[in-house]
Amino acid sequence: MRKITALIAVMLATSGAQAQVYKCADPITGETVYSQTQCATEAKTVNIQDIQATPTVAIAENDALARRCANSIQFKDPDSVRIEKVGAMSATVIDYAGSRIVANVLHVWINARNSYGGYTGSKMYYCYLSQHDKKVLFVESLGG
Repeated sequence: MRKITALIAVMLATSGAQAQVYKCADPITGETVYSQTQCATEAKTVNIQDIQATPTVAIAENDALARRCANSIQFKDPDSVRIEKVGAMSATVIDYAGSRIVANVLHVWINARNSYGGYTGSKMYYCYLSQHDKKVLFVESLGG
């Protein structure tokens, strides 16, 4: 309960805050990327409120990323993990390793067995991924 209260307090405290980031084209893929450091001489600065939260990878890739997120969580019975729903991926600004960075966030609903062998019901997890290589940075759960 304290985690949820703390998370809500942080979200409310930072909801009005603006973060300045740089908008660039990825030199390899040509996709638009956002960075906390200037990624090119022609980079444009934008306020984080201006960034549209749009999916950045295909649905099949989201499913594979959801599996990677689920594998990074320590469940009582890892073989019982069922990914029940995968939401669209969006961009968000997070504090990570002492810096504010733009990361992808994927909403994943997971059901797994508890120590008694029963399924606990679907629970939503926020999976934060690095923007370029989609590495799992950390996973948060809002419920219990």
